[in-house]
Amino acid sequence: MTGPALLLEGITKVYPGTVALENVCFEALPGEVHGLIGKNGAGKSTLVGILAGLIEPTEGRITIGGKVFSSLSRARAKKEGVAIVPQEPEIILDLSVAENLFLGDLGSVGSFVDWRKLRKNAESILSMYGLDIGVDLQARDLSLSERQLLLIVKACVVEDARVIVLDESSAPLSAKDVRILRRIVEGLKASGKAIVYISHNIDELLGICDRLTVLRDGRV
Repeated sequence: MTGPALLLEGITKVYPGTVALENVCFEALPGEVHGLIGKNGAGKSTLVGILAGLIEPTEGRITIGGKVFSSLSRARAKKEGVAIVPQEPEIILDLSVAENLFLGDLGSVGSFVDWRKLRKNAESILSMYGLDIGVDLQARDLSLSERQLLLIVKACVVEDARVIVLDESSAPLSAKDVRILRRIVEGLKASGKAIVYISHNIDELLGICDRLTVLRDGRV
């Protein structure tokens, strides 16, 4: 049996006067959508921050693809294949869709970029996921929904993440784009990705997740 792509054991985070997370255990298997739900203040943001390498846990361990860590840096999280897609799209508005998709592959200033190949690859990826977005459009001309879907595709395909954390990623999406997101998630699941799907919408989670974990007052 294949082990978890992501395993959290005994994750605790203590701030002065506040226990944000207490002994949290959580796993996500390859080819699984594991939902996480909780009210504001339940600890979801802290948990995402730990996975993103932005917050160091007080106790516990993180296992990614069999490798064990006491904490992650942003660089280590990315290297180990953890991608976080936040609710607010982090995108460079003055770059094109294709440039945003392949930003990490553009090289240093003055290096050669095969723009024709870049555009072709971008068109192929967007078409694969049914996104009707022109690759030459500037990101500032995209709707909020289009920006979010672009980031999800980038994290899943271009960055080749093994663990994808969708942190309230559906919040800015229209009903039509939520259906597109669901199709993308189903494709990722079929390809063996582990997906952590965070939402406050219980009906949405029940419709797409294989398992559901409730986080309440920093505990599961």
